[in-house]
Amino acid sequence: MPAGSWYRKFLRVVRALVIFVVIFALTFFALSEIDNVFRIKTVKVLGASKRTVFGIADYSNKNILFLKNSDIVSAIKTKNPDVDTISVAKKYPSTLIIKISFSKKLAELRVADGYFSLSKSGKIISKEKNSNRLLPQISYYQNLNYDEYEPGEIVDLNDIKSSLFFIDFLQSIGLKVDSLDIKDVDMLVCNIGTQKIIFTSQKDLDTQAYQIKELIKTFKIEGKQFRSIDLRYDKIIVQF
Repeated sequence: MPAGSWYRKFLRVVRALVIFVVIFALTFFALSEIDNVFRIKTVKVLGASKRTVFGIADYSNKNILFLKNSDIVSAIKTKNPDVDTISVAKKYPSTLIIKISFSKKLAELRVADGYFSLSKSGKIISKEKNSNRLLPQISYYQNLNYDEYEPGEIVDLNDIKSSLFFIDFLQSIGLKVDSLDIKDVDMLVCNIGTQKIIFTSQKDLDTQAYQIKELIKTFKIEGKQFRSIDLRYDKIIVQF
């Protein structure tokens, strides 16, 4: 093979290699720049100005294109058991907007070896070995196992959920519940100072709430102080 022909072939190979390297370098640079554009630089958290939301920092500098909103919601709920509602929106190219609200502690449930702080829905917001003392305390006729539940889980027992409903309702009409004793499924005893209101989880909850609201209103007008009100029966039993 003549030397000139070999040399020309060599130059073509070198030229092709150089072009390939240049194209590869430009492509890599372009993809890096695009990737950088879509890296999260700002995470806006709305509704949590007075507290820390755990897990938010995990999304800093992540590529927004590869994140699923549902995965973000699940991860933040896992790390923050008191989260009530959460929504995630992406503002392209590099901002994540998280709207969040939190469940409030409504009462504490006494269990074996400790206490569960519960929200209105029955979600366990926290587990404590000692009583909060500032929350109404629910005593249950069956001692739940402290280690069988974790923060974020729902205590899905009808009589406990009914108790939380009545505590929330009574507080909404200005009655401070000190404690609630669940004697059995048909006897939920709310203790308000020296007064007692007995509900049942076997009857419509809203109906019982309406009945007690009307009675309290009537007693205030008449200037009467009751000792106990029992709503378990067709005829309400009131003791003065």
